[in-house]
Amino acid sequence: HGYRCFKLKLTGRDIQSDVLRTIETFQAVRTAGISNPQITLDSNEGNPTAESVMDYLQQLQASDAAAFSSVQYLEQPTSRDIRRNPQNWHAVARLKPVLLDEGLTDLDSLIEAKQQGYSGVALKTCKGHSMLLFCAAWAHQHQMRISLQDLTNPGIALIHAALAGS
Repeated sequence: HGYRCFKLKLTGRDIQSDVLRTIETFQAVRTAGISNPQITLDSNEGNPTAESVMDYLQQLQASDAAAFSSVQYLEQPTSRDIRRNPQNWHAVARLKPVLLDEGLTDLDSLIEAKQQGYSGVALKTCKGHSMLLFCAAWAHQHQMRISLQDLTNPGIALIHAALAGS
């Protein structure tokens, strides 16, 4: 069907099983005939620290360089409360982009995310059209990545998300 990008859910708490799951998924997709798959990673805030994310990435790279290369970005690996639980993402972001998702709760969180070393933001129309537009413009101005994350919008809401992504 032309699929080439896959979102993979990880535990964030068991690095070895997450590495194995990533490799198995990458290999399964390749076996299905997709020569250059792309994988995005989401541990649903399951990682305890940025260091655990770095450990995962380093182990993945050492275990399967092709699977590591297929990773496009990581989405909100640690707690959504980036003020109470700040992390230093600079080292991780040198390996792979790290996007703020659930932690994007207000406009001030953009500044905090940039200071902590996040590479970009995952935007959703369900958080409001004005919020999406402002955050997209701010991220663009600050050379940050943007990813549209409205995968579950039903009905007419899908139109809004699709137009925002085009």
